[in-house]
Amino acid sequence: MVRQKSAKAAEIASLLEEAVLGVRTGKYKSSYEAAKQLGLCKETVTRRVNGGLSRSQARQQQQKLSYEQENVLLKWIKQLTISGYSPGHQLLKEIAEELRTKRTYNLDDTSLNSLELPPQYTLGRD
Repeated sequence: MVRQKSAKAAEIASLLEEAVLGVRTGKYKSSYEAAKQLGLCKETVTRRVNGGLSRSQARQQQQKLSYEQENVLLKWIKQLTISGYSPGHQLLKEIAEELRTKRTYNLDDTSLNSLELPPQYTLGRD
């Protein structure tokens, strides 16, 4: 699962968004000027202004689970923990594999009941 960004990384991401927006709206004459004023790498700002992706966005296709699938897995972990069952590594691995192989779930639905897994994962939710 994705770990949280550090405060410094979050600040840099915020500054990059500000730089891109500033160049597009005319606040800054160029990506070089935006980078210089905000203390960012000029190559990074130029790449983002030209539509480039961050590393995490660019590598998303190489992940075994999509962002939405990770969120569904996280909800299952929370549900199991609340019910008093601490899921082990093997169970999490099996659920993740089930999510990965069956990409037909409506992941926008916030209800865990819409996700049908084999009976061994339901813990008597009938």
